[in-house]
Amino acid sequence: MISLSSFDALIFDFGGVILNIDYGLTVAAFQQIGVHSPHTFKLKDNGKNLFVEFEKGSISPMQFREEIRKQSKMKKNDEKIDHAWNALLINTTLERLELLSSLKQKTQLFLLSNSNRIHYDWYIPYINNSFSVNFKTLFEKTYFSFKLGMLKPDPCIYQLVIDENSLNPARTLFIDDSEANIEGAKRVGMQTYWLQVGEEITNVFGKQ
Repeated sequence: MISLSSFDALIFDFGGVILNIDYGLTVAAFQQIGVHSPHTFKLKDNGKNLFVEFEKGSISPMQFREEIRKQSKMKKNDEKIDHAWNALLINTTLERLELLSSLKQKTQLFLLSNSNRIHYDWYIPYINNSFSVNFKTLFEKTYFSFKLGMLKPDPCIYQLVIDENSLNPARTLFIDDSEANIEGAKRVGMQTYWLQVGEEITNVFGKQ
């Protein structure tokens, strides 16, 4: 169990830690609308991965949808593409949000997420409306890759959070469900907690 006395700040990942996700659901949803092997999609002008560039904010939602249409040769409308893309976003729990609220009373709390505009436009209203909270107020600051132009595990994204908030990395705990992202945080000197599949974040912190 994590003890807050060892840290001055906590940085949470979002998907897989706060929000339940399942990438297989989006793969299946794309297949249902005729979009097969979307993981192979690349931008034709530079050969970069379509989904990576979308999460970096290098392309807009409109460009993302148009690339899906072009490369799948399907004439699906925006709503159907968004629905398939958002299928991986499942839910969260009141207990997790209450944990965040409790932790913020005791220490600095930040969010650092690889995400994109279409997902963001779904889960922020979902959380706010379903749980009658203002999600952003649960943290000192929130950091999303599509707004920053960089992705975890690039050390630069962790360093940005450290520098902007004058954090001591040795007393900052980063929590993520991805081993690669954990290793990225370690490279800038952060303490880390790798949340395992099936592990519940509320149990990791216990009563605070």
